[in-house]
Amino acid sequence: RARRVVDEMLLVSEDALPAAIRALYRYDGVVAEGASAVAVAAIVERVLEVRGPTVLVITGGNIDAQKLSGILAS
Repeated sequence: RARRVVDEMLLVSEDALPAAIRALYRYDGVVAEGASAVAVAAIVERVLEVRGPTVLVITGGNIDAQKLSGILAS
């Protein structure tokens, strides 16, 4: 069923998630867990090319405070 509505699937490395979480927090003040930062990670890794106005849905801020602190400090 998904093939009828999904045009494309992209993969990002798990190593790209901390940079995406940092970018969301530093530039937008958004606290995001790894899964919700995947779209930003795709842009950071240049897996997804963005042209023109783009909307990303960022949901889920369920990240441990110590983990977030470590990510932001690195």
